[in-house]
Amino acid sequence: MKLKNIPVTGMLLLYAATSTHGAPREEEIIDLDAFIVEQSAQAQPESLSPLGTRVRSLFGQELDLMDTPRAVSVITPDTRDMLGIDSYDALSKVASGTQRENYFGLAGSAFLRGARAGTYFNGMLRAFNRNEMPMSFGAIEGLQLVKGPSPANLSPTLVGGFVLQEPKQPFYDRARSEVKIGYGSRNSRKLQLDTGGPFMLDQRPAAFRISYTGNRANRYYDNIRHDFDSIYGSMKIQLSSRQKLFFGAEYYNFRSSEAPGYNRPTTDLIRNRQYIIGESPDISSSAWNNTAVRTILEYPYHMLVDPSMHALAIQGDTARQRIPGNLRQHMIHLGTPEGRAQVYRLRASDDVPGFVYNGDPAALAAMQATTAAALAQIDAPLEDAYLYTPEYFAAGGTILTEKISRRSILADTRDKADSQDFIIFADLETRLDSERSWHLKFFSEGMETEKESTYGFAMHTRQMLANLIWEWQQILPDQRTSYSAGIDLRGSYAQMAQDFDAEPFSRRDLTQPIRGNSVVTAGPQTGPDGQNYWSTFGGASNLSHLQQLAAFFSGKTQLHEKFELMYGLRAEQAWYRSRLPAKVDRASDGFRQSRSKQGDDQLYQVSLNPLWKVHSQWHLYGALQLGKAVSPADGGTIAGQSTITDVELYELGLKARSPDERFFMTMAIYHWNQSTFSIRDASALPLRGQGFELETVYSPLESLTLIGGFTAQRVHLRTELLGFGALFLSEQEWALQGGILNADGGRDVKGSNPNHVMAGVPELSAHLYAAWELPAGFRVSGGPLWRDSHWHDMGRNLKIPSAVLWNAQLYWEHGNFNLRLHVDNVFDKDYMIALEPIFAAGTLVLPGEGRTWKLTAGYRF
Repeated sequence: MKLKNIPVTGMLLLYAATSTHGAPREEEIIDLDAFIVEQSAQAQPESLSPLGTRVRSLFGQELDLMDTPRAVSVITPDTRDMLGIDSYDALSKVASGTQRENYFGLAGSAFLRGARAGTYFNGMLRAFNRNEMPMSFGAIEGLQLVKGPSPANLSPTLVGGFVLQEPKQPFYDRARSEVKIGYGSRNSRKLQLDTGGPFMLDQRPAAFRISYTGNRANRYYDNIRHDFDSIYGSMKIQLSSRQKLFFGAEYYNFRSSEAPGYNRPTTDLIRNRQYIIGESPDISSSAWNNTAVRTILEYPYHMLVDPSMHALAIQGDTARQRIPGNLRQHMIHLGTPEGRAQVYRLRASDDVPGFVYNGDPAALAAMQATTAAALAQIDAPLEDAYLYTPEYFAAGGTILTEKISRRSILADTRDKADSQDFIIFADLETRLDSERSWHLKFFSEGMETEKESTYGFAMHTRQMLANLIWEWQQILPDQRTSYSAGIDLRGSYAQMAQDFDAEPFSRRDLTQPIRGNSVVTAGPQTGPDGQNYWSTFGGASNLSHLQQLAAFFSGKTQLHEKFELMYGLRAEQAWYRSRLPAKVDRASDGFRQSRSKQGDDQLYQVSLNPLWKVHSQWHLYGALQLGKAVSPADGGTIAGQSTITDVELYELGLKARSPDERFFMTMAIYHWNQSTFSIRDASALPLRGQGFELETVYSPLESLTLIGGFTAQRVHLRTELLGFGALFLSEQEWALQGGILNADGGRDVKGSNPNHVMAGVPELSAHLYAAWELPAGFRVSGGPLWRDSHWHDMGRNLKIPSAVLWNAQLYWEHGNFNLRLHVDNVFDKDYMIALEPIFAAGTLVLPGEGRTWKLTAGYRF
């Protein structure tokens, strides 16, 4: 079945199902009040405690949290409001195992247990979103974070875990509305409108909800805006006494840019914000619209110019003030014709590394001709600047640094990361009797992203998917066994064009105004030859189609009054085809043919989840799951067999609660294996993880609630060599090579990191928050989040210090009016955030956001 036909098929099936069973019989009277009472009773409770939450999407059952044999962190709407959970970046405030790997500052997907997690909306797998856009929270009521791979009745996703997004439910109890207006740091403005209520639709009881969320703000970092709009609507209709239809849609429009961080990372920068200053010789050209001549920055041509062209230069006045004359004489003065001639030239042929041209003199001559033509395009004005040289350091010269602002990261007002996303969902429930029911669920999503950054990166993606699930649920007559079985049909289309062939992150001096010398033509932009720059390297650009057809079965059997076993089996056939997008100008016909492929594979899942009710307040559980899942590349594309990965999970856990339900605790130890796809290497990187998690909620008083958690986790890369990535450079190496990207694919870190333990996130972390209800409608809440020190890069050259971040909120409610003041990083802690460790850690590190506040006024009516 073609993808474009799946949405039509899904809607026709829904129509047929509702037409057959949906109209009330003449003698049947469906009461609105009964509908209101029933649906209100099924709504999730408004509480900070997760104990009243029903886990509805796992194992085809509706389970109490204590009886769910998996580690699940519940974020209720009240918890979201109290802790300001409006992005996946904030999950670590409230849930263990959620330390998120930072990938250029946009939280597109959650990280659970050290690995990227999937996202489900109303039980349906959403489009893959690495960092295309921050996930919208405009359609979400609450969140359930499930650790480990998805069970058999859900489309398979990665082993770290997944987020179950609970859609905003219609207002069933009464017609009501709410308006919230927020204002905060850096001219942040937010507007939220929410309205809905029950009504009669012809002869059918129904309820609806419509909400809008709009945000206009400047991020903490300079030159980055953060604007978005979300429009969401949903409706539930009682079609008959047996049948209900729940459906809705969201449109989300996000406008911002990535937050790459500081370039030129060093220990002194991480600990003291001392930044290496200087910028490489000017290679801008009028032929390149007064930006850098890109050819000089690309491999292999950057290897053919004189190495001094990639060194950093200090402006004349600064050099004469801070560098003694006896040392300046060992530097190249770019303000003289002799200095210019020394820099703007080809490297001697016998100095070019042989691997660049494979020892072929003809190839070297051709590359030299291309490089010479590029050099001739440079306008190269005389600059009053002094260039670092090896002789300068041999004579005792030192690096010049300045303290840099926490806001001055590698960002330009011309950068963008803009996305549009549209989802539509429908859930038809038909309950034949108290023991049998079936569901027909439909979900479709379209997402499009345009990213362009002046330092040389660009990415355009487009995804479309449609998913249709039919599921039968039944309790057997003995009442000891229940099961669900069904069919899952899913189709997806993904296109990604990406340009990372020239990314000289560290070329730009962040303490100086941006010049054309550090602006690089990229992606859809064209060079003097009229062709664009979408990459053919690695897995950068791809267009793929994926169709999946699965049958699944999951069940629960009570083997003893204190022992239950849940089990699942899923068999799935996947068909895929991929090719290079037509928009990639610089690909030859032969290369295009080599990139066209198609194939199929069989995916499966097998799971066993025992639950031992040792005591009414103490439950032990286990989880064993084996299978295969799709691990997409950026943009959700499929690159063949390498994007299909084995997944394994082994887990033991304990859940406990007090008889009065004021205390709840869950502990888990686990081990998992899987692979993740690297677009730089166009291959899968195998991973292994282990860890321990603890979460607890305790209410010693009716007016006081404590929420805490602890995480100990470690992830290993199970390969001999690291994938392609930026190299760690010393301060002198930055001074002599900072004008280009220094990277390699054959890095070996066995000496410094023999077990290839993944860097980028703390292995130990903890949080503790208190919410205290006070008289006169006041509530104060807050507490610390501790992140242990951890390595920034895989070679263990740079270390991120530990940090304790405090967050607090003051809330006041009087009648229909409420006021909320939320403050993150209360004590303005100066801290750092590591970047994705395989590629980016060698060239970037992100300063954490300082104190931020937001004041929100709300009115209900």
